[in-house]
Amino acid sequence: MPPASAPASGPSIKRIAAVVTVAAVTLPVAWSLKGSGHDLYGLMVLAAGAAGGRWVWRKLAPRPVSAAPMVSLVLLLREPRYLEPVVLAEIIRSAWGLAIEVAPADGGKDDAPAGKPFIVGNSPVFMVGTGEGMFVVHNHERLYFDPAAEVAEKVPDLRLRKIILDHRAWLSVDAMGVGPEEDVAPYYARISKLLAELANDAVLGLFQPASSRLTPWDATLVERLRRGENLGDLFQVQQAPVVQVSEDDPRMKAAVAEAKRRWPEFVAAFKARQPGGNYAVKAAVTRDGNTEFIWIEVVGLEPEFIHGKLANDPVDLGDLKIGDQVEVPLAALNDWTFRHAEADEPQGLFTVRILSETFSQQVNRATEPG
Repeated sequence: MPPASAPASGPSIKRIAAVVTVAAVTLPVAWSLKGSGHDLYGLMVLAAGAAGGRWVWRKLAPRPVSAAPMVSLVLLLREPRYLEPVVLAEIIRSAWGLAIEVAPADGGKDDAPAGKPFIVGNSPVFMVGTGEGMFVVHNHERLYFDPAAEVAEKVPDLRLRKIILDHRAWLSVDAMGVGPEEDVAPYYARISKLLAELANDAVLGLFQPASSRLTPWDATLVERLRRGENLGDLFQVQQAPVVQVSEDDPRMKAAVAEAKRRWPEFVAAFKARQPGGNYAVKAAVTRDGNTEFIWIEVVGLEPEFIHGKLANDPVDLGDLKIGDQVEVPLAALNDWTFRHAEADEPQGLFTVRILSETFSQQVNRATEPG
């Protein structure tokens, strides 16, 4: 998937403004703490502000090919998530097993021992010092991709495209100061564990900026993030890409015609079905004015109707989801496949080759320079 945008070269106004903003946030807090006799907290805030300003400057700068990739994971949300320092501190304790202090803006607490983990800031930006490194937690009520419509247009998978268009907020955890030669796995492990605890029902997708990989959110991701290992597995394709193909494509017309002509082969196979076999059709399903061609695990056949359960999640079919029971007319048939045993070669799949070719062509066009 293409990146959201590329920073302009040189010390842009955006870079300068961002650093000035960090300074404007941290300096008054540090001065207030020092005036209240909380010198150590003041120094912690100043250190966090300096690190944050340096990180923002580097993040918005043109990135040479040899530079270290951004170590970050992003949750794309359908609505903003409420987050404040004390709430984040509790979440960090749960995720990292780390007792962490919230640097107060108005004093009133005893100075923390030197090197004690701390949080400074508030939504939309928190800086977290662990004693071993610095992390930034972003919690923004705005689009992550800008402009979202242009980014979405370059994404061939309609399921991923919808996530980009539908999200309205985002939350991320970034590791700061990671060198180009450092092993990033420990940083991603810590980030993953924290995101697992930050995730809620508003999450639509998980995005990795360094690789521009996006995956739809599902309940299994929470446990995999919580384990903090095998990051690549998080972005493995869990469901077949949803690809848009013109109805006038002669290749697709021929494939659908063959599937319909050979439909009696599927009927015979289903009548002779065996335990452990797989029998599925792809058919047009309509809900709330939207139509999708989607795979259905067949549980029963009538002369003019097919009964089954959705074999993958729809992109935009209202409240329908994977596993839901549906009934479709035989006239809506688009493709079919079966195998009587796991070791058998699947039969049918007449449209799959066309979809794969189309998807590859769209990916190539999306990744062409310029």
